Amino acid sequence: MLATSYSASTAGVSRSKSWYGLARCGQRMRFGIVAVDPRVISLGSNVYVPGYGIGNACDTGSAIIGKRIDLGYDDDNLKLWYRWVDVYLLTPVPNQIRYRLE
Repeated sequence: MLATSYSASTAGVSRSKSWYGLARCGQRMRFGIVAVDPRVISLGSNVYVPGYGIGNACDTGSAIIGKRIDLGYDDDNLKLWYRWVDVYLLTPVPNQIRYRLE
């Protein structure tokens, strides 16, 4: 999957909005929150990304379509990503995943 990274301040939401800094699941944006296309990886799934670690797929994004993943960070610790990586679904694997993501 193509991995990119983001934080609350780079997510494109104005600080004046009540949902600024919140992921789709309602959690505060931080390291360990990842954005996915829910048609590819189910929201709530735990994933492992080499070089990043374990993340919870609980956010989405307008540019996160298909085989893309956006790796969340705190504003103070943002590391920029733009590379192809293997993404591993951690158990239990959701029922609708019937194929290997390449």
